[in-house]
Amino acid sequence: PIHIVTNGTLLDKYLDILSDTEVSITISIDALNEKHDKIRGKKGTFDKVINNIKLVNKLQEQGSKIKLLLNTVILPDNVDELSAFVEYMQQFNIEQFVFQHLQFTTPKMEKETDEIWQDLMGTKFDGSYFSTKESYLIDKNYIEKIKHSIKSLSNVCKKDAFVFPFLDDIEMENYYLDKNLDKIRPYLTCTTPWLN
Repeated sequence: PIHIVTNGTLLDKYLDILSDTEVSITISIDALNEKHDKIRGKKGTFDKVINNIKLVNKLQEQGSKIKLLLNTVILPDNVDELSAFVEYMQQFNIEQFVFQHLQFTTPKMEKETDEIWQDLMGTKFDGSYFSTKESYLIDKNYIEKIKHSIKSLSNVCKKDAFVFPFLDDIEMENYYLDKNLDKIRPYLTCTTPWLN
Protein backbone atom coordinates (compact mmCIF):
# COMPACT_ATOMS: atom_id res chain seq x y z
CA PRO A 1 0.00 0.00 0.00
CA ILE A 2 0.93 3.63 -0.54
CA HIS A 3 1.24 6.11 2.32
CA ILE A 4 0.95 9.86 1.73
CA VAL A 5 1.56 12.64 4.27
CA THR A 6 -0.09 15.95 3.42
CA ASN A 7 -1.52 19.12 4.90
CA GLY A 8 -4.74 18.11 3.14
CA THR A 9 -5.38 21.35 1.29
CA LEU A 10 -4.92 19.97 -2.24
CA LEU A 11 -6.26 16.48 -1.59
CA ASP A 12 -9.42 17.08 -3.63
CA LYS A 13 -7.30 17.55 -6.78
CA TYR A 14 -5.97 13.97 -6.53
CA LEU A 15 -8.94 11.99 -5.25
CA ASP A 16 -9.91 10.75 -8.71
CA ILE A 17 -6.46 9.12 -8.96
CA LEU A 18 -6.42 7.86 -5.35
CA SER A 19 -10.00 6.66 -4.98
CA ASP A 20 -9.32 3.22 -6.52
CA THR A 21 -5.99 2.78 -4.76
CA GLU A 22 -5.24 1.10 -1.45
CA VAL A 23 -3.71 4.18 0.14
CA SER A 24 -3.27 5.58 3.65
CA ILE A 25 -3.30 9.37 3.85
CA THR A 26 -2.00 11.14 6.93
CA ILE A 27 -3.32 14.67 7.16
CA SER A 28 -1.45 17.13 9.35
CA ILE A 29 -4.01 19.20 11.22
CA ASP A 30 -3.20 20.93 14.48
CA ALA A 31 -6.36 22.53 15.85
CA LEU A 32 -9.92 23.59 15.10
CA ASN A 33 -11.03 26.48 12.92
CA GLU A 34 -9.08 29.74 13.09
CA LYS A 35 -6.55 28.25 15.52
CA HIS A 36 -5.43 25.78 12.84
CA ASP A 37 -5.33 28.59 10.27
CA LYS A 38 -3.16 30.68 12.62
CA ILE A 39 -0.75 27.81 13.28
CA ARG A 40 -0.49 27.08 9.55
CA GLY A 41 -0.30 30.76 8.60
CA LYS A 42 -3.11 30.75 6.06
CA LYS A 43 -6.76 31.69 6.47
CA GLY A 44 -9.32 29.12 5.29
CA THR A 45 -6.98 26.14 5.62
CA PHE A 46 -9.07 24.38 8.27
CA ASP A 47 -12.29 24.60 6.23
CA LYS A 48 -10.49 23.36 3.11
CA VAL A 49 -9.05 20.36 4.97
CA ILE A 50 -12.42 19.47 6.54
CA ASN A 51 -14.12 19.66 3.14
CA ASN A 52 -11.49 17.31 1.73
CA ILE A 53 -11.94 14.88 4.63
CA LYS A 54 -15.68 14.88 3.89
CA LEU A 55 -14.95 14.12 0.22
CA VAL A 56 -12.77 11.17 1.24
CA ASN A 57 -15.47 9.93 3.62
CA LYS A 58 -17.99 9.98 0.74
CA LEU A 59 -15.60 7.94 -1.38
CA GLN A 60 -15.17 5.49 1.50
CA GLU A 61 -18.96 5.08 1.68
CA GLN A 62 -18.86 4.19 -2.03
CA GLY A 63 -16.25 1.48 -1.38
CA SER A 64 -12.94 3.33 -1.69
CA LYS A 65 -10.14 1.76 0.33
CA ILE A 66 -8.57 5.10 1.27
CA LYS A 67 -7.64 5.20 4.95
CA LEU A 68 -7.36 8.53 6.74
CA LEU A 69 -5.03 9.23 9.63
CA LEU A 70 -4.45 12.53 11.42
CA ASN A 71 -1.18 13.90 12.73
CA THR A 72 -1.31 16.74 15.26
CA VAL A 73 1.74 18.47 16.69
CA ILE A 74 1.34 19.28 20.39
CA LEU A 75 1.98 23.02 20.71
CA PRO A 76 1.44 25.71 23.33
CA ASP A 77 -1.19 27.01 20.86
CA ASN A 78 -3.32 23.84 21.03
CA VAL A 79 -2.33 21.91 24.16
CA ASP A 80 -5.47 22.95 26.08
CA GLU A 81 -7.82 22.08 23.22
CA LEU A 82 -6.68 18.62 22.12
CA SER A 83 -9.64 16.80 23.68
CA ALA A 84 -12.15 19.12 22.00
CA PHE A 85 -10.24 18.66 18.74
CA VAL A 86 -10.52 14.86 18.98
CA GLU A 87 -14.20 14.99 19.96
CA TYR A 88 -14.91 17.05 16.84
CA MET A 89 -12.73 15.01 14.48
CA GLN A 90 -14.21 11.67 15.57
CA GLN A 91 -17.33 12.43 13.54
CA PHE A 92 -15.24 11.58 10.47
CA ASN A 93 -13.97 8.18 9.40
CA ILE A 94 -10.45 8.52 10.79
CA GLU A 95 -8.43 5.32 11.32
CA GLN A 96 -5.85 6.75 13.70
CA PHE A 97 -4.83 9.88 15.58
CA VAL A 98 -1.13 10.62 16.07
CA PHE A 99 -0.07 13.35 18.49
CA GLN A 100 3.50 14.45 17.99
CA HIS A 101 5.77 16.35 20.34
CA LEU A 102 7.69 19.26 18.89
CA GLN A 103 11.00 18.11 17.46
CA PHE A 104 13.81 20.52 18.19
CA THR A 105 17.03 20.97 16.29
CA THR A 106 20.44 22.45 16.85
CA PRO A 107 22.29 24.68 14.38
CA LYS A 108 24.54 21.68 13.63
CA MET A 109 21.50 19.51 12.82
CA GLU A 110 20.04 22.25 10.60
CA LYS A 111 23.30 22.48 8.67
CA GLU A 112 23.42 18.68 8.24
CA THR A 113 19.80 18.62 7.07
CA ASP A 114 20.46 21.39 4.55
CA GLU A 115 23.51 19.51 3.23
CA ILE A 116 21.60 16.21 2.90
CA TRP A 117 18.63 17.95 1.29
CA GLN A 118 20.95 19.74 -1.14
CA ASP A 119 22.67 16.47 -2.00
CA LEU A 120 19.43 14.49 -2.48
CA MET A 121 17.11 17.15 -3.87
CA GLY A 122 19.45 19.68 -5.43
CA THR A 123 18.10 22.52 -3.30
CA LYS A 124 18.19 23.77 0.27
CA PHE A 125 15.61 22.49 2.74
CA ASP A 126 12.54 24.71 2.54
CA GLY A 127 10.89 23.53 5.73
CA SER A 128 10.86 25.09 9.14
CA TYR A 129 13.02 24.34 12.12
CA PHE A 130 12.44 24.78 15.81
CA SER A 131 16.05 25.79 16.30
CA THR A 132 15.69 26.74 19.88
CA LYS A 133 13.27 25.99 22.61
CA GLU A 134 12.77 29.73 22.99
CA SER A 135 10.35 29.75 20.03
CA TYR A 136 7.59 29.16 22.60
CA LEU A 137 7.30 29.61 26.33
CA ILE A 138 8.18 26.12 27.46
CA ASP A 139 8.34 25.60 31.18
CA LYS A 140 7.18 23.12 33.82
CA ASN A 141 3.65 24.52 33.60
CA TYR A 142 3.56 23.71 29.88
CA ILE A 143 4.82 20.18 30.55
CA GLU A 144 2.04 19.68 33.10
CA LYS A 145 -0.46 20.87 30.47
CA ILE A 146 0.91 18.29 28.03
CA LYS A 147 0.61 15.51 30.61
CA HIS A 148 -2.96 16.57 31.45
CA SER A 149 -3.94 16.75 27.77
CA ILE A 150 -2.49 13.32 27.00
CA LYS A 151 -4.39 11.85 29.96
CA SER A 152 -7.59 13.57 28.80
CA LEU A 153 -7.10 12.20 25.29
CA SER A 154 -7.07 8.67 26.63
CA ASN A 155 -10.53 9.31 28.07
CA VAL A 156 -11.97 10.99 24.97
CA CYS A 157 -10.46 9.23 21.98
CA LYS A 158 -12.49 6.27 20.74
CA LYS A 159 -10.13 5.54 17.86
CA ASP A 160 -6.62 4.15 17.64
CA ALA A 161 -4.25 6.87 18.89
CA PHE A 162 -0.73 7.34 20.15
CA VAL A 163 1.75 10.03 21.12
CA PHE A 164 5.10 10.19 19.32
CA PRO A 165 7.65 9.93 20.65
CA PHE A 166 6.37 8.27 23.79
CA LEU A 167 8.04 10.02 26.71
CA ASP A 168 7.70 9.09 30.34
CA ASP A 169 7.47 11.97 32.83
CA ILE A 170 11.23 12.29 33.37
CA GLU A 171 12.02 12.05 29.65
CA MET A 172 9.39 14.68 28.92
CA GLU A 173 10.91 17.12 31.40
CA ASN A 174 14.41 16.49 30.05
CA TYR A 175 13.20 16.80 26.48
CA TYR A 176 11.44 20.11 26.95
CA LEU A 177 13.57 21.76 29.64
CA ASP A 178 17.15 20.65 29.02
CA LYS A 179 18.85 23.18 26.74
CA ASN A 180 21.52 20.65 25.73
CA LEU A 181 19.87 18.69 22.92
CA ASP A 182 22.91 16.44 22.64
CA LYS A 183 21.93 14.82 25.96
CA ILE A 184 18.56 13.78 24.56
CA ARG A 185 18.15 10.52 22.70
CA PRO A 186 19.15 11.39 19.11
CA TYR A 187 16.00 10.02 17.45
CA LEU A 188 13.88 12.50 19.40
CA THR A 189 15.51 15.44 17.65
CA CYS A 190 15.70 14.15 14.09
CA THR A 191 14.91 16.76 11.44
CA THR A 192 15.11 14.20 8.64
CA PRO A 193 12.84 11.32 9.70
CA TRP A 194 12.45 10.26 6.06
CA LEU A 195 16.12 9.22 6.09
CA ASN A 196 15.87 6.93 9.14
